[in-house]
Parts: sequence; C-alpha cells; structure tokens
Amino acid sequence: MGKDKRVVYFYDSDTGNFHYGPNHPMKPHRLTLAHTLVLGYGLTSKMQIYKAPKASMKDMMTFHTAEYMEFLRDVKPANVNEFPKDKLLGYNVGEDW
Repeated sequence: MGKDKRVVYFYDSDTGNFHYGPNHPMKPHRLTLAHTLVLGYGLTSKMQIYKAPKASMKDMMTFHTAEYMEFLRDVKPANVNEFPKDKLLGYNVGEDW
C-alpha cells in the first residue's frame, strides 16, 4: 500500500450530547470516548478532520416523508404523550414497550 492514503475523520462534538433512551443501541457517549482516544493517541496529526454540515429539512426529505420530518421537529420529551400511540409506534418513538 502506498503512503499517499488519506484518512478523513468526521466528528461533531454535539453528537455526544444526545440520549436515545436506555434500550437504544446508539450510545453517543461512546463516540465522545472514542474521540478522546483519537486525541489522546495523537491520531489527529495523521488525518483530516471535518465537521459535516447540518442537513436541512429539504435534505432530510430526500430520504423521509414531510410528515415524518414534521413529527420529529414537533415531538419533545415534554409533549410525547400528546401524540397518538399508533403514530409513536409507527415512527418507533419511545421506550421499548
């Protein structure tokens, strides 16, 4: 393998600030821990680091319906019980029941 291979690393410090619930497989604090290890081992000198731009609503609707995106925009932990249970289940929102 040639020495001209590049490593590109996408990282956003905001990612570690989310919690998807105790039963969700995504554990953002692990991303923060991995990033701390990248820094600790000095790996940043061997790669280019980028922060991906935030996707717009239009970008997201390339892959998701407008209804789903509006639901995600509007639902909050404080108001989740105001949404019909079938909608929550349909969008797989909430704790494992």
